[in-house]
Amino acid sequence: MSVFLVRYSVAPKEPLVKSVEHFLPYLPRSPLDIQSYQYGNSEALVFKFDAALDRVVVPSSQDIVLCHGYGDCNLETRVRNIFKQRRSFDLNAFPEAFCAIRLSSEGIEFGCSAVGIDPLFYYEDAEQIVVTNRHNLLGYWVTAPTLRKDAFAWIAGRNHIGDFGTYWNEIKKTCPGSVYGRSKNSPTYEIEINYSGMYEPIQDNEIIEYIDDVARVFEEIINSTNQNLQFWLSGGKDSRAIAGLLSNAERFKDISFSTFGERFQPDVMSATRVARELGILNSYSTQRSSMEEPTVNIAKGIARDLCSDSSGTSLADFRSIPQSPSLIIGGHESGFKTPSNTKSFEQYLESRKYWADSLGILNPESYNRINHWYTQKLTKVLEFIPRSRYPQIDAIVFRIGTYLSGSQGNAHVSRSEIHPFLDGRMVKLVLGVSDQALESQLIHYIMMRRSYASLEKIPFANDAWPKNTQFLAKKIGLSFRGEPEQAYPFRSYFPSSKVFGGYSWRIQLIERTKNFVLQYLLDNRNFF
Repeated sequence: MSVFLVRYSVAPKEPLVKSVEHFLPYLPRSPLDIQSYQYGNSEALVFKFDAALDRVVVPSSQDIVLCHGYGDCNLETRVRNIFKQRRSFDLNAFPEAFCAIRLSSEGIEFGCSAVGIDPLFYYEDAEQIVVTNRHNLLGYWVTAPTLRKDAFAWIAGRNHIGDFGTYWNEIKKTCPGSVYGRSKNSPTYEIEINYSGMYEPIQDNEIIEYIDDVARVFEEIINSTNQNLQFWLSGGKDSRAIAGLLSNAERFKDISFSTFGERFQPDVMSATRVARELGILNSYSTQRSSMEEPTVNIAKGIARDLCSDSSGTSLADFRSIPQSPSLIIGGHESGFKTPSNTKSFEQYLESRKYWADSLGILNPESYNRINHWYTQKLTKVLEFIPRSRYPQIDAIVFRIGTYLSGSQGNAHVSRSEIHPFLDGRMVKLVLGVSDQALESQLIHYIMMRRSYASLEKIPFANDAWPKNTQFLAKKIGLSFRGEPEQAYPFRSYFPSSKVFGGYSWRIQLIERTKNFVLQYLLDNRNFF
């Protein structure tokens, strides 16, 4: 990924390019190229790493728009127009995942798309505002950061920061879809997204054509890059659906497929069967755990997991962040297998009171403060959404926008990731299909059905199709290509089976540690 560092100053300052040597130690590795731009009191440094989703920077005589992510060749033009019009990144117009910054002689505008997995971080004072997608570069200005108490409250009660803040009071993070700006004529402003116009009914028989259109977008993405392609194949419904979506792409068999786990583990057996049916065994591998490294290295690995992101994504994030130019294809989804909501708006809000504190550990003051923020924000988000889809949009905004943005934002700094399920077009699909289609997981099935392999009948790991799926599939003229085979059951001697990528020894160490931490918090709950 390109690393952007942009500053707008009220009065002229020494150009950033003269301080470039200071920033190099805080980058993921040595950049292949460094570019600088200046328009009046607006300036930018761009560190290039030859990542798969890097976009060509084309400055104009009046401004420059910096983007990272996927989108058509007109993305920068569309983004420029939104910035000039002071509008937010509506999901209808901007379904892609990207972050963007515009600088001109008048000031700067910035934001990330409503998908929310490419946040920007910013620092501001009376003299300037500095924006970057690499938060630690802000240390040049924030020399004495103060710990944000709400961030700690979120981590104590939720294991991650559930709002759009960071650990530090001085460093802020963009909200998904919001557009921000600052110029000599205005203080820093935020234009929030609303979700009006997101709901359009989609009939069951229309899902096939809709998914075909989405497939063409992602086929073009992987066909247009010459970088290596990697896909984490768990063998579950999500990864099979993504495999089905991409299976007609020219470069599909160039993808390197990997599964984490142990021999005879249910999800490994399922993923291996999928790889065999797809004819990709030559590019498929199983990555198993190793206890050969010294204990101190294992401890360092866990410490890295606990501290690797700026947003408090979790206290037990198993993923390290490799520095790779490859394009990573992820199968994460949010809400596509969640049943329709039947609660009223008031009942739904009441049911979400645990979002701020699932451990029941915060004192009333801390809980009320952050729960009030969440309730207010959620009320605005759900204003235009049909009642049956409250959980879906809730998850897309708050889970994707807060729970995942820290880890994925860091990963994007050194590589590129695409998550088709998180694309705005897929969000519209999950909001628009019938309750019956949603609960029968028809979207997953139709995505798999695009594959030349009968992915829908291969056994899952302790999972099965809902009872109505085959009936609906036949009704829309897309019947199963065979009877689904019996699932591989979970076994107690594979404690990591329910956590894709989490090895048993690591889970056990974290489980043993977190009990001590939890007891410490409980004993001192009046403070927390």
